[in-house]
Amino acid sequence: MTMSLEVLLPPDHVDAESREYWQYIAPQLFRMGRLTAETRPLLVRFCTAWQAFRNEIQTLGAIENDTQLLLGVRELTCAERGVLEVTGKALAEMTQLGSELGLAEAFTELQRREMR
Repeated sequence: MTMSLEVLLPPDHVDAESREYWQYIAPQLFRMGRLTAETRPLLVRFCTAWQAFRNEIQTLGAIENDTQLLLGVRELTCAERGVLEVTGKALAEMTQLGSELGLAEAFTELQRREMR
């Protein structure tokens, strides 16, 4: 395999959902010339942040459904505030990396292809 095609391989450390995302978006970024050996670490970081974001969102779902919290009977715990902080940081990182990689353009092109 040539070095240029190796950039299409997802990293070993990501979970199945992040791997699926990689396999969906990486070929389009590659076709657009946005996924190279130099930019691959950005997509790795994006998928890692995506994985952290999803994990924290699941935790937030449990927090959201906490009736005592919703009724104001209790306040957020330190751990719950930490979840919010991690989620916010992951979202900010995904936004920045997505912009650098051109993910919006890649998704637009993929949607056009899927509509044909």
